[in-house]
Amino acid sequence: MKNALIFILVATLYACSEAPKDAAEQTENTLTQAETELSQVAPVPWQEGKHYEVLDQEATENPEVKEFFSFYCPHCFSFEPFVQEMKRRFGDSIPVDKVHVDFMGFTNREIQQQVSVAMLVARNMGIQEQINQAIFNHIHMEQKALDTPAQLSQLLAANGISADAFDSAVTESEMVGLIEEHSQKFATYRPDLSSVPTFVVNGKYKVLFGANLNADELLSLIEWLAKQS
Repeated sequence: MKNALIFILVATLYACSEAPKDAAEQTENTLTQAETELSQVAPVPWQEGKHYEVLDQEATENPEVKEFFSFYCPHCFSFEPFVQEMKRRFGDSIPVDKVHVDFMGFTNREIQQQVSVAMLVARNMGIQEQINQAIFNHIHMEQKALDTPAQLSQLLAANGISADAFDSAVTESEMVGLIEEHSQKFATYRPDLSSVPTFVVNGKYKVLFGANLNADELLSLIEWLAKQS
């Protein structure tokens, strides 16, 4: 496609010439000019290895963003306004799927897995945003511990999910399927995760933060990656 466009540009430039120079010299000059014009017409704004990494994963059929995160992670908490802006900006065209990890060193793995289940129960009840914010605030704003099932149960009850409702929800077949699906996503991408938050676009493009992008640039990068196959 690039060579075809260069050919068209060369042909156009040659046709507009009034006094052609030596053929070889003119071809070289027009090719150089065509390359320059082509780069101006169709620039590549983002670079593999600098702005994103291509994972050895199968691409999704539709645009999406997976956010691998932890409620216990201070950086994930500070990224929440960005995630909310991403949801607002992209809407249903690029859905954002939060996937909670269990490898943080702030607490034990078992409670992290139970917090993942709590998030999924809240999602299925239609109150995910409320519960997510409550968990983040509990840990980072109120500086309270969330290390035991009893502490989690108390927090959920204070935000609309009683112990009985939670216990009933996790035994439902639909909920069992959602928990298994979440666990599978985490297991599939675990080798690609060294820290959180990590954003994976369309199942195979991992956003890199080393380029020091601002929020608008990061949103533009994610939007561009969502258009890739």
